[in-house]
Amino acid sequence: MNWTNTILYENVDAGLKMLPDDLVQTIVTSPPYFGLRDYSGITQDWPEITYKPVWYLDHHIKVPAINCQLGQEAHPTYFIGHLVYIFREAKRVLKDDGTLWLNIADSFSAGGLGYSYQTLHASPKLYTKSHSYKKAPKGLNNKNLIGIPWMIAQALQADGWYLRSDVIWSKPNPMPESVKDRPTRAHEYVFLLSKHPNYFDKQKSKMKKIFIVAVFFKALVFFLLFYLATAIYNDVQDSGGIGYGIGKFMNEIDKGRTESDTTSFKPQ
Repeated sequence: MNWTNTILYENVDAGLKMLPDDLVQTIVTSPPYFGLRDYSGITQDWPEITYKPVWYLDHHIKVPAINCQLGQEAHPTYFIGHLVYIFREAKRVLKDDGTLWLNIADSFSAGGLGYSYQTLHASPKLYTKSHSYKKAPKGLNNKNLIGIPWMIAQALQADGWYLRSDVIWSKPNPMPESVKDRPTRAHEYVFLLSKHPNYFDKQKSKMKKIFIVAVFFKALVFFLLFYLATAIYNDVQDSGGIGYGIGKFMNEIDKGRTESDTTSFKPQ
């Protein structure tokens, strides 16, 4: 099947399973943020998942099989596990030299419950609830910034992904936050990940072409200098004067140009 210009309207898990291996060159995605949006009861059945939270510890987390929305899990570790599960399938679909661009923002461990003004303003009938947990997850105090982006990045590293860059998406005019005891958050993360250490990079490809052209011109200059030095040496041996050798070399160049011009404009 030709997948070019094809749109799949599917749950991400089911949609990825429809795609063959090594299909796409790049994936750009921004999954639901943890504890931030309630998409009106759109849930799915998640299998039991086991993953390593960080690459430097020989410890695994087991997430039980549950039914919930992505982003509405009871604990951050469940959310991370579900993303690891999704990106395992995305890794299969991605080409060996492909890249994954993951946009994700952080969440707080506790907060209020309300509606998103931005969503209500755009479409009053298709609103989503915006909230944080009123009670912090077990093991974390209230009013903590959880650190979700780097939890995801490290878990994907431990799962075999190469974390190549963390790009800061800076927002000059962010939506104000009704807080008085901390600065307004004005950025999100965009992580660049790859399946292998060597992957397709347009800038790298462009630099490779520039390097090849530079090597060619360097070799051409070396050849001309070598030819000039050889000509001067031979003529010096014949005439006994270096000025005569250089003059003869320049005359040969001018003669070649003249012959070329005469050939180019020869009447038909």
